[in-house]
Amino acid sequence: MSADHDEPILVSAPFAALVQAFAAFTGLPGQLDEHAFGVEFDAGPHAARVLPHPLDDGWLQVEVEVCSAAQASARPLAMLHGLNSAARFEHRWLICIDADDTLLIHTGRALASTDAGALEGLIVDGLERAQALAALWQSALDGDAASASPAASEADLRFAGIRA
Repeated sequence: MSADHDEPILVSAPFAALVQAFAAFTGLPGQLDEHAFGVEFDAGPHAARVLPHPLDDGWLQVEVEVCSAAQASARPLAMLHGLNSAARFEHRWLICIDADDTLLIHTGRALASTDAGALEGLIVDGLERAQALAALWQSALDGDAASASPAASEADLRFAGIRA
């Protein structure tokens, strides 16, 4: 709740129902608080969040923290742009760096076409992509020219979901 907004932000009924079904499907304990904005959980070094879309209550978004990008130079940033370009038609995952200098991957999906199993698959896919991207990112920071090149390498394309 913000200081200038007294009412809590409520999620749509379809979003809340999907999160509850996901919790039951996966055996996660607890209920979604009616005042919760979304759900977050830790999966090893990565945090995954499932949130309602900020502009369209018929969509959800999943974001997974990859790692800190605070010490980035131009080489790893060029690699990220190359990956986004290579993957733009293959899947809906985007790589970005948020205002806190956290490297994230992010996607959205229509609630109407998402059940608990599909949400679990989406989260697992995001966690696997985050793990692969963290390794590519570290390689780029370490100065591995093949991974840091703006032109996507074969390993980069595998991360992007493209079969070379």
